Amino acid sequence: MNKRKFTGVIILITAVFLAVSLFYYFHFFRRLDHMVYDGAVKLTRLKETTADKVVVILIEEASLEALNPILGRWPWPRAIYSDLLDFLSMGEPEAVLFDILFTENQKDFNSDELGHDDGQLVRATQEAGNVFHSMQLLIDKEMNKWLHNRPLPRDFIEKFPLNDVQAYSGYKHGYTNYCLPFKELYSASYGIGIVEFLADPDGVFRRTKPLREYGGEFLPVMGIAPFVDDRRVEIEKSKISIGEKHIPVDKKGNYILNFYGKYNTYSISGIFASLQKIMQGDIEDIIVDPMEFKDKIVFIGASAVGVEDLKPTPIATRTPGVFLHATLASNFLLDDFLVAPDWKITLLAIFLFTILCIAGIIYIQRFWLKIVFPFGALSLWIAFFFFRLNHNVLYELVPPLAAIIFSGMLSFGYLVATEGREKLRVKRMFSQYVSPEVVAELMKNTDFSVTDKGRKEDLTILFMDIRNFTSFSDSTSPERVVEMLNLFFSSMSKVIFSSQGTIDKFIGDAIMAFWGAPLKLADHPDRAVETAINMIREVGLLNAKFKERGFDLDLRVGVGINSGEAILGNIGSESKLNYTIVGDTVNLSSRLEGLTKTYGCQVIISESTYKRLQRDIPCRVIDELQVRGRHEITKIYEPLSLKGAGNFERARELCDLTNRAFDLYHKGDYQSAQEIYSMIEDGKLKDIFIKRCKGKLKDNRGKLKENRREMVHI
Repeated sequence: MNKRKFTGVIILITAVFLAVSLFYYFHFFRRLDHMVYDGAVKLTRLKETTADKVVVILIEEASLEALNPILGRWPWPRAIYSDLLDFLSMGEPEAVLFDILFTENQKDFNSDELGHDDGQLVRATQEAGNVFHSMQLLIDKEMNKWLHNRPLPRDFIEKFPLNDVQAYSGYKHGYTNYCLPFKELYSASYGIGIVEFLADPDGVFRRTKPLREYGGEFLPVMGIAPFVDDRRVEIEKSKISIGEKHIPVDKKGNYILNFYGKYNTYSISGIFASLQKIMQGDIEDIIVDPMEFKDKIVFIGASAVGVEDLKPTPIATRTPGVFLHATLASNFLLDDFLVAPDWKITLLAIFLFTILCIAGIIYIQRFWLKIVFPFGALSLWIAFFFFRLNHNVLYELVPPLAAIIFSGMLSFGYLVATEGREKLRVKRMFSQYVSPEVVAELMKNTDFSVTDKGRKEDLTILFMDIRNFTSFSDSTSPERVVEMLNLFFSSMSKVIFSSQGTIDKFIGDAIMAFWGAPLKLADHPDRAVETAINMIREVGLLNAKFKERGFDLDLRVGVGINSGEAILGNIGSESKLNYTIVGDTVNLSSRLEGLTKTYGCQVIISESTYKRLQRDIPCRVIDELQVRGRHEITKIYEPLSLKGAGNFERARELCDLTNRAFDLYHKGDYQSAQEIYSMIEDGKLKDIFIKRCKGKLKDNRGKLKENRREMVHI
């Protein structure tokens, strides 16, 4: 093992682990982790339903509207809840829990006794014998300091707080004040439950402290209030035991609620409508049968917007607060507790993934595996997170993911700074001659530069040559010739590379390039032809630059293009290799470039290339010829424009005109062919075919012989 590399790995592991651990310690990942948890809850818990035994009676918008003519605006008279308790008592529920605070009482104006509405609620509460009312514990840091740490009423302490509680020292919550139901109501209640929930720093409600401490007394939250009676309670640093049930908590005593997507709910207006029918003696078609609440734990709360008890939770941005208590009760009944993340496991995961990713990326030989490895680690941790979440164990997803990402970034940075230096040097060298895709293949294959193996590839080959370069070079200084060629080749290279072509070589004042290898391109004929047209346009721009630099030069070029199979490989000697192509396909493209002088065209393509064009490129037939050594006759074409260019429609018209003229010439109608050829723009092609047509017409045998045509041999 390379000692320098091993030292670098150790330094990287230490740096990443310390950095991510510090971020974790200072809660930099907490917001992201909360967002991940909320998303995971939506993915995994929306179809889950609360325990059958837990039901919720909701005061929703429809109930407020329906009962407004009878009860008036919210808040309703408290006597209405006595009617609700009377209705529920018919069904004999196990417990009825109000998520509604009744703190101030109403006095009768004629006496010191309770008002009628409060009296009715107290009466119904006492007669039911199973009603739990709400209280709050508060932390007043600034206001009402004269009320801080006031003791709970003696009769309240004697009736409600838990007696058989074993708690570790230091289980203190720092509450300074409280809000209780009015005295007569809590005296009539069977139990008391705390309804206060504290949101996480991002404002979302996810957790609660199941047991609260105030002045040395322990009180339950509403969700578990029905279950603590006559059960031994033990508070430890990682769990709260109530009888045989164990609620997992974090080091602050918080339990993360295991939310549900579906709750068993009833509308309070439906219950009152049913109560009215029962009181009228009509029990046949009641909306809600009181017996539906038999042995149920009934929570009563509000979901109406105006009641202001809607809270953001992982399930929804507006969740009725009473659902939080119903969630905790269902968790308890179903033993469906969510285990909180353990910081020690999080740090262990950070450490292990840091080691795995850094060592894997640096020591694995294949580059694609270096890339895949961190993504595999990411996928593994995410899959493990969801697997354990489905088994009610929550892990902190983000810190280990951050360790993987940081490890990957630093590891690749290390490789670039050390082992990548030589490859980068080679890459920079080859980038001057070939396209980026060729460079990528060279980098992937370490034996590429020395292999002598070749293969047949379907390619399109382009040859470009500068016209009259010899006369220019003879009359110009060598420095200026080199300056001109460098500017010319730089511009042409950019055009070729932009279409993913490969520059095979520079041959004096000529360029040889090809498309279709090493990057497979289904449309390589189109790319080559479009490149040729763009190169002609670029030459026009170069002429303007040459004039600005003082060159007495009007640059003209010829381009030949052919498509077909060619042999591709590293060809040369052991000391000098060239990634190049050979074969008849290459030779024909070179010959076509030479024919551009004959026909006065800037670009000529073979029939093989023309037939394989997939895009709309106007091409006109130039002539037909026979390649020496072959029997078949092939046509050659000149592409004139690209779609979207200003001369596109004119180019199409010119192609149609020339092709019609050539077709007439091909059929022996020389007179018509001559007339049409005379209509195209002046040039060598026009002169050649008008001369041919005139020669045929003068020859009296021209129409007697069987369609004989002049044939060009190359």
